[in-house]
Amino acid sequence: SGGITTCGAPAARWVLLCIASADCDALRTPRAQEVLSRLAQQPRAWVALTLDRPDGARVFDAVHARRYRFVVYRTPTYHPFVATAASRAPTLRTEEEGEVGVEGTLAVLQAIPPNSRQVLQLLVDHHRQWGREGIPLAELLRQTTQRLLALNHAALHQHLRECLDHKLVVQDRAAQGEAYRVLHLSTVVEALERLDA
Repeated sequence: SGGITTCGAPAARWVLLCIASADCDALRTPRAQEVLSRLAQQPRAWVALTLDRPDGARVFDAVHARRYRFVVYRTPTYHPFVATAASRAPTLRTEEEGEVGVEGTLAVLQAIPPNSRQVLQLLVDHHRQWGREGIPLAELLRQTTQRLLALNHAALHQHLRECLDHKLVVQDRAAQGEAYRVLHLSTVVEALERLDA
């Protein structure tokens, strides 16, 4: 509250605090957010945060958000993720299509909120019933609204952001409009089953 101090004296230098995964469960608590936002409010402190989830920005309520001096950089993690996965083991991705394998898909699914996984499950169910043809945006929005998962297109797209970034889901544009489909069905299905096991 009185500024950052070192041994009782005011700090003479800038302080840079880097926090990875600020939207993780441990840092989503009101107490953690209070402490972080108070640190960000200090005049000689810079707080750099990384957010992993597509809904990560929702961590900050209006009071806490006002304390940060936000500068936002959107950096989809698909290419670094593939490079990391490729270096770990050949089972994480298949070479022919650059597909993130089951282990990589599982890592993505563990990082997204349950509601986003439910939206992905709707796409999987549609794919199983109707084949590779994508589900039209209007129909997907009707189903997600019915289940109270997303009430508009922006919220729906936010749920699918990580899946789109990691190429688990693709967005097609056709004469009848926008549609979404699962790109590698068997990989996504296996990852979802392992997640639920």
